[in-house]
Amino acid sequence: MNKTDPFGSLSEFQPKEPMKGEVNGATLQDMEKVSADHGFSIKNFEEKRNVFRTRRGPRAPKSLPITMRVRVNAWNRFQQYCELNDISVADAFDELTANLPSINGSRTVMSNATNDSADSVVAE
Repeated sequence: MNKTDPFGSLSEFQPKEPMKGEVNGATLQDMEKVSADHGFSIKNFEEKRNVFRTRRGPRAPKSLPITMRVRVNAWNRFQQYCELNDISVADAFDELTANLPSINGSRTVMSNATNDSADSVVAE
C-alpha cells in the first residue's frame, strides 16, 4: 500500500524572481524632511554600552543564616539596643561577641543576670 502526500508535490514552489530594475529608496534628506514635517527628528547617535563596575571581593564578611531560640525579654533588649545605636542585628551581634574570651579547650559559663555569683570556668 502506497501512502500519498496529502499536500501534493512541493516542486511547484520556487523562489521569487529578483526584482528587475533599480529600486529607488528614500534618501536620508527625504526622511529628515518628512519627519520634520510631522514633528519628529531623526537622531542616529552611536549607542554606547553601559559598563558597570564589579566588585572583586564581598562587601561584608560571609554570613550564615541561622535560627536561634532566645528568650523574648532578651530579644526585646537586643532589638532596642540595635535601634538606639542605629546598627544592624549582625553588627550588634559582632559587638557582643567581640568581648567574649577565646575558647581554648575550656567552657566558660556565664552567670545569669539574676544570679549574684561570679562567672565560673568549667574544664572539659
